[in-house]
Amino acid sequence: MVAAQDETEARQSFLAQSAEASAFLGLLSFPQLLEERPIQMKVFRSLSSGNQTIFRAAIELCLKAPQLEEMPSIKRRFDNAFVGYNPTKKQAILELAQENEAFLQDLRVISLISDALRNEQLQELAVTIVKQEQRLKENPAIAEALMNLPGSPIKVDTKLPSFDIFTENVEAIFQKLGPEEKSCIDCHKSHPILRLRPIEGGRAGERIQEHYRNTLRVLDLKEPENSLLLLKPTLPAPPPGTLIHTGDRTNHSGDTHWGKGSPSYQTLLDWIRTAQQ
Repeated sequence: MVAAQDETEARQSFLAQSAEASAFLGLLSFPQLLEERPIQMKVFRSLSSGNQTIFRAAIELCLKAPQLEEMPSIKRRFDNAFVGYNPTKKQAILELAQENEAFLQDLRVISLISDALRNEQLQELAVTIVKQEQRLKENPAIAEALMNLPGSPIKVDTKLPSFDIFTENVEAIFQKLGPEEKSCIDCHKSHPILRLRPIEGGRAGERIQEHYRNTLRVLDLKEPENSLLLLKPTLPAPPPGTLIHTGDRTNHSGDTHWGKGSPSYQTLLDWIRTAQQ
């Protein structure tokens, strides 16, 4: 009886117009509430809230309750929070990551840190996070950002894959049509991790550099064959209606693009291995 009353209070507290941030985390004690449509819709709205406290609470709830991503609209809005142009909201996510080490396992958070190292407004906070969690500099994208950070206080000795070979051989693979006549760029233009925006006008050089940096996020330089860049395109599409969570190693929303050992696979593997030469 007491448990049922507590659940009711948690629901009412969250759905109240004056709900505070604590009401979001209160839902974690009653995961069944996250399946209710009114609650899902409020989480969805809160992910674009102009109230920074509410936005941050919604992000934290999604990071702690990944089952919310089973609702497509929530997953899209949650993912978009990592790639938007609002530095204040990105700062809120970084602050959450700084306070909760577990969030640093999320590839979206790692990707945001690599972006933040290039942003004057977020750079200091990103450096602080990497200092606190030194293993982050082992991520190739973060290592590359630190290497190019003037006066970087963090020493990095990582050898990265060849940019020239990426330009000559890898970029073409991203442009190549696959199943359903779609290329990697067609599906990844707003991806929160491997973001591959289309090359437009005279911005080819800038875009290719961006593609290179973002591709570094999904590499494993110690065990190249374990890189998501190689694994994901060899996987089948999920069953209809199934959502793919970040870092999922069992499905690929773009369906199988090539098999292990195919020319494209081998080209990518050879490129990643240039970091070991």
